Order: sequence, then structure tokens, then C-alpha cells
Amino acid sequence: MKLTPAIKGGITGALMIIVSVLVFNAGLPGDSVIHYLVFAIFGAGIIWALIAYKKLTPIRASLATCLTRDSEPLSSPS
Repeated sequence: MKLTPAIKGGITGALMIIVSVLVFNAGLPGDSVIHYLVFAIFGAGIIWALIAYKKLTPIRASLATCLTRDSEPLSSPS
């Protein structure tokens, strides 16, 4: 089964919801440090998607190559 970006986002979102519900049902205070786990899951989901994207793209683009004047514009202004 191929994990599409939508499926990866769904998995990440489901994990975030599950952790949030578990923390809420555990009766932890709203300013508990454990809530940062949801942010860590979100960040891990983004990194997961970026690593997969990097494996799929053969061209290594950098900011310098995108900003050089030697490249042609994608579309000419009308």
C-alpha cells in the first residue's frame, strides 16, 4: 500500500486527536507539558512528508538556483 500525502496527513491528524483526547480524559491541566506532544507529532508528520518528497524529486533545487537571473521566467507578464 502506497502512502499518499493525504493518508500521511490523516495518520498524523488522527494521532494528534488521539493524544489530545487521552490527555483530556486523563484529567491533566490545560497548561501541562504533555500537550507539547501534539506539536511534536505535527512536526514529525511534516518531516515524514518532506523526507518522502525529497526521495521522489531528482532535482536538487536551492534558493540560489531559484533566485539567479540566468534562469528564464516561467511566464512573461502581459
